[in-house]
Amino acid sequence: MKNFSRFNFNSKYLLLILALLFFFLPTFVNSPYLIRVIEMIAIFSLLGLGLNFLFGYTGQISIGHSAFYALGAYTSAILETKFAVPFYIAWIVAIVLTGLIAYLVSFPILKLKGHYLAMATLAFVLIVETILGQWIPVTGGHDGITVLTVSLLGPWIAQNLYYFIIGSTIIAIWMLMNISKSSIGRSHQALRDDEDGAESLGIPVKKYKVNAFVFSAMLAAVAGIWYAHLSMVITPEVFSAGVSIQLLMMVVVGGMGSNLGAILGAIFIIVLPEFLYDFQDASMFIYGSIVLVILLFFPGGLAGIFKKVSKFLFHRKKYSGKESEVDVQNAS
Repeated sequence: MKNFSRFNFNSKYLLLILALLFFFLPTFVNSPYLIRVIEMIAIFSLLGLGLNFLFGYTGQISIGHSAFYALGAYTSAILETKFAVPFYIAWIVAIVLTGLIAYLVSFPILKLKGHYLAMATLAFVLIVETILGQWIPVTGGHDGITVLTVSLLGPWIAQNLYYFIIGSTIIAIWMLMNISKSSIGRSHQALRDDEDGAESLGIPVKKYKVNAFVFSAMLAAVAGIWYAHLSMVITPEVFSAGVSIQLLMMVVVGGMGSNLGAILGAIFIIVLPEFLYDFQDASMFIYGSIVLVILLFFPGGLAGIFKKVSKFLFHRKKYSGKESEVDVQNAS
């Protein structure tokens, strides 16, 4: 019974089940629409996992995450379409360049705390959005860049892009699950809980803050690369400050400090508007009301709700099992 309890309460099993389900879904489902929804969930999961590591684990709030999302998308698209760079080199350059920019930006930004840090990251995303909209010869301005995925990647990769997107998300989940259980992960959590206390214990606070910022930015760059090749058209509006706020809300609603919460938050952000589409003008009111209820009554987010439900169901099964044993003993 102890092993069964661990199976129910440990979120890594649910993450594994979700990953395998999404990975093998095309085998059983032939709906292009559903496949597209799953791909967007995976892309937003990458964004949520990175931001959750920065905000949920390290306590560094960021409203500029969509800037790194944009850097990954635009860098890979520009290199592939305007300079004919092979896609695998363009992707590596996009990820490394985004990480380098995040590293350089982190030094002035991460000296700030609280709402000052949030405002600084918001200013950064506004700067990036303005550059993307005004640097027309390179970025195409508000007309954007067209990415011909089939011709750039080849028919086989283009047809199997789903598996690359899901696979990268699974790898990111695996990495973050291992990091969170390591001494590095515990140090990041100590930094989140009490920065001064963590520094007094000898934890290199500045180093860990910069590392978390760069790592989350590189995950966002990967998400941007996938989005550019999935949508085949990118414009500055896709990476606006509003998207950054949406990503932050996704992490909070899903459950801060929880990898499972990042996945559930992505599902919530992508799937719920699809169900509310028929409500037209009332959709935003319903959407906002659901978010407000979760924030007010479930501080652990969707991950907290899942844990409470699984715990309740497990205790019922456990209690029913004990009753059955007593009945058998009485009958004998």
